[in-house]
Amino acid sequence: MKIGLDDNNKFYVEFTSCPRPVGNMREELDLACQRIASEGKIMISLSSGLDSQVILHSFATQGLPYECAFMYHPGYNDVELERVQILEKKYGFNAHVVTIDPMAVKEEVEALADQTGVPVQHHITKMFFDQLPDTHDIVEGIENPDFYFENGRWKMMESWNAIDTVAAWFHQGRKNKIIHLDRRSEHDELALSMVIDDVAQAYRYAFPFIKDNGIVDAETGKPPMMVIWGWTLYIKPIQFGKYWRDEIIYFPKFASQQQIDYVYKPKVKHNYLERAVFIDLERLLELQTDWGSNRTRRYTQE
Repeated sequence: MKIGLDDNNKFYVEFTSCPRPVGNMREELDLACQRIASEGKIMISLSSGLDSQVILHSFATQGLPYECAFMYHPGYNDVELERVQILEKKYGFNAHVVTIDPMAVKEEVEALADQTGVPVQHHITKMFFDQLPDTHDIVEGIENPDFYFENGRWKMMESWNAIDTVAAWFHQGRKNKIIHLDRRSEHDELALSMVIDDVAQAYRYAFPFIKDNGIVDAETGKPPMMVIWGWTLYIKPIQFGKYWRDEIIYFPKFASQQQIDYVYKPKVKHNYLERAVFIDLERLLELQTDWGSNRTRRYTQE
């Protein structure tokens, strides 16, 4: 996938059909890890969550060289640190632990959020990346696609603010690369394997039950935003269980930065819908699975 702003300053997303039929998501992840390992030294940004853990597992089981780094907020993500220590013992590595006291940097990151329009948690993450050795490319965990259901049709939502603004901020002044293996990559095979998987298809069929089952947020009384949480809560854990079975550790979900008041309720939030496109999923998959045709289509915000 390629993204950008056109001559009229409108956001666009461009897709090209994949050059070959894709395998399942574990096969495609292994191939993606082989590719990036051949291009430079790798530092995995490890949170202990499933998304970064399967990347770690792929590198370790394939015998690919890697190092890991963990962003530690004392008093806020101690549980995650304990989980990283469990993974250290399992795989035999020592993580680079970068300590950032979120309260000590509060004024700085809130000022940066006001200046840039990028929420505070991303500035904290940039501080973490800036303290890692520039001899290594940094690999972030897998980001899921954003499914959106509207007028009886499934769509894929892509947003300039959700992806590119943050990515550009992370890259400022860096000698090394921030690598993504998912839909943010120019290589679409892994992202496509996730979307065409039968678990993701089953989710789309079962969506009326999931959407209207009465689950609400305890604080707001509103149902969770399925465009954000649908994949995280319903698709991802089942897909990972399907392909990695008991080879990885299914630590319960723990959103550590939400324990930080000014991160959980930020003054500056991303306006995901300001520059966004909603792509008909069925037609997009028809394009992407036209193997080797080199067909390209651009979708531009209205």
